[in-house]
Amino acid sequence: MFSIFMRLSNVRWLVWFFLLVSMSLLGCGEGKKAPPQVKVSGNVKYDGKPIAVGSIVFEPLAPGEIPEPLNITAGLYEGTVAAGKKKIRIYGYKAGKPYPKDTPGGEGINVQENFVPAKYNAETELAKDVSAPGPHTFDFDLPK
Repeated sequence: MFSIFMRLSNVRWLVWFFLLVSMSLLGCGEGKKAPPQVKVSGNVKYDGKPIAVGSIVFEPLAPGEIPEPLNITAGLYEGTVAAGKKKIRIYGYKAGKPYPKDTPGGEGINVQENFVPAKYNAETELAKDVSAPGPHTFDFDLPK
């Protein structure tokens, strides 16, 4: 009788073990693979002049993917973004009006204002195909 109980106990442990292993493997499916990262760089000018301080955003056309911003310094940008078709948004910043004096911690700080027109950012029609393996150089000379 004791040996039968031991065998049943071992069978229960085996069943639980295989059930646990099976359940853990269910979460290990292929899933959606992330696109490869591609090196991008380039020059950005507005009205023929390099954008001193700004940002360029590589926004995926596919829904659910995250936009990837890169800094523009002295008209140049570089970095890595995921491969794929991208909408391009470009912003250039200049010092704006200072914070009101009664703003806590805002004394002497100027607000940054975007001077690049909406047709190059909020309403952009700029697009690039960032194909792997790269690297890619995308230059932008935005007319006024």
